[in-house]
Amino acid sequence: MTELGAGDSIVVATTMPLSDTARADLSAQLGPGYVVVDIKKAPPTTNIVLTTVVSGQLIGVLRATFPEARILLTELHDAERGIRYAGPVTRVMDTGPDGYFVTHDLESLSPIVQQEAQLQLTGSTRRSAPMLGGRPMSEPVSEPAGVLPEREVIEAALARAAALAVGDAEHLTALLHPDFRWTSHVGETYDREAYVRRNTGGHTVWRSQELVDPAVVVVGDTAVLHAHVTDVVLTADGEPAAFRMPMTQTWVREDGTWRCLAGHAGPRVE
Repeated sequence: MTELGAGDSIVVATTMPLSDTARADLSAQLGPGYVVVDIKKAPPTTNIVLTTVVSGQLIGVLRATFPEARILLTELHDAERGIRYAGPVTRVMDTGPDGYFVTHDLESLSPIVQQEAQLQLTGSTRRSAPMLGGRPMSEPVSEPAGVLPEREVIEAALARAAALAVGDAEHLTALLHPDFRWTSHVGETYDREAYVRRNTGGHTVWRSQELVDPAVVVVGDTAVLHAHVTDVVLTADGEPAAFRMPMTQTWVREDGTWRCLAGHAGPRVE
């Protein structure tokens, strides 16, 4: 077997859980010279990282872990293989629009409207595939000045979820307050050291954590985040299992940085 990171193979790492068969299928479709691996087995010299749609802070974690890689946000839906990792475009399309188009000027929009008009006039009910059209933007979009603290807390919570998913003890520790306390969905409690060790040292092997509809209340330098989460971890036989439950986190801001002080997850929703 080719040694990962040896330079004579292109390494593709996936943050989303895929079966060995699915990874082998993707490797075969990519062709000779490609190796598709789980993110936890990927070397720092990985070439490509396929990840679900995540925040800028999570992308920063991935860039720090794989400094040479191209990070690709991916929405994957393969019904035949039972794979579905939805993102914002998939979720919008699931609501039933006839099309989803991203254009950067009116010249790009006009032919799309003309094509859709022809479909409407002929009575077609066919939905158009999502399309990224028009010329590439010459300059990146500027971020608005002054990020709201509620958004900062959500970004920090997403970064914590990313650190769990890749088993990054260093980044996870940095996101937790020294006096951190956590209560699990089965009533067990952990301080920061025990929590990091348990979640990155092999006891619990994470694959992903998705925060659904996070809501944040900020009072001064303290914030409370509530969300429903879907945790994907490996079972004893190495198969991914999903746990869904409500979660509450308390964050505090010190020297401009948000750190999680405490949290509680559960009960599990069947």
